[in-house]
Amino acid sequence: MNTNKLRELVERIIEVEAKTSTQVHLRQLASALSNLSGSPQNSDYQNQLSDAIKKFVESIDKFHAEFSPTDYDRILDLSNVAFSNTLVEEIITTIRENVMSPAVADSFVQKLHGQRNEVFTRLRELQNTLDYFHFGYVEPATGSSELGFQIPRDLFNNDLPGFIKELRDLDLIIKFFSEVELGRYEPAEVGSISTTDPLIFLSMAEPVAKKIALAVSWAVATWLGVEKIRKLRAETAQLKSFTEEEVESIFGAKIKQEIKAAVDAKVAEIIASSKALPAKHPELEVHLTKALEALLAKIERGMTVELRIGPAPDEGDTEGDIEDGHSGRQELFDIQSSLVFPKASENPILAIPELKDDKPARSRG
Repeated sequence: MNTNKLRELVERIIEVEAKTSTQVHLRQLASALSNLSGSPQNSDYQNQLSDAIKKFVESIDKFHAEFSPTDYDRILDLSNVAFSNTLVEEIITTIRENVMSPAVADSFVQKLHGQRNEVFTRLRELQNTLDYFHFGYVEPATGSSELGFQIPRDLFNNDLPGFIKELRDLDLIIKFFSEVELGRYEPAEVGSISTTDPLIFLSMAEPVAKKIALAVSWAVATWLGVEKIRKLRAETAQLKSFTEEEVESIFGAKIKQEIKAAVDAKVAEIIASSKALPAKHPELEVHLTKALEALLAKIERGMTVELRIGPAPDEGDTEGDIEDGHSGRQELFDIQSSLVFPKASENPILAIPELKDDKPARSRG
């Protein structure tokens, strides 16, 4: 991750911790364990411990919910000790296994609290250092969203023409979805760019980002279904009763059939709510089919996509407008949390289609 992303994450961690107070609740849990270790039979202390566990679990759940799955993976890279996904499980397991000796669990929680304190102290120091050297980051504009595309170098063979083609493919995918959702092409703006595998954030109108993110979520679910068939094919290939041609004729045909059915259904769903002129629907159906096939093939090869959501626009004047705004924003956050990607396939089976557009894209202005 580059320094811009690091600065963003550090500030978000500190901001979210201030809201959720996970360390405060962990300290209260340690205190409850300490009290109980002195009087294990005291029912009041037992109730205090139960309440402290509940509040700590709630605070950790709220902390996790504030980050996208991709960003939380980056947080784990900063400190798995402080932010482990199994943190709650480890604490509860330790308490259950030491019911008759709560001092052991108390020692475990006290140590964990100290380790997390050290991490948060270092993060605040890092925040001040990055601020001192003017390392900042660009947030999505009000009312817009960003999609971050992480492109594995293997996808473009680490050469410039291949990388340019990947960028062109992204531009066309955005163009097609923009025409569907807005009825016109609205180019994306380039946000932050990171390496080692290029991570490119592109800012666009929220409806377009939402439609693409939903398509990506669909692609992940579809890919996982295909992956199950692929595993069956690999297992069957090990049986001497089947020739390679027989395995391919059975499972290869099934995979193609499943993908075609899934893509056709998704294209029909997208077109049904399109704001494009009906006369353009046949052309868009062709483009969207290729775009969805490309997303599937690139995700199979390790491409990931993350959604960053800008600040909410000004509220409408009516109560209905406010409710619609809150509902729309929550839907974006729900989509953001659904973008969890499988590991790249070592033996991809989906071909990457060539994306074309006979009409040149028009730039802003």
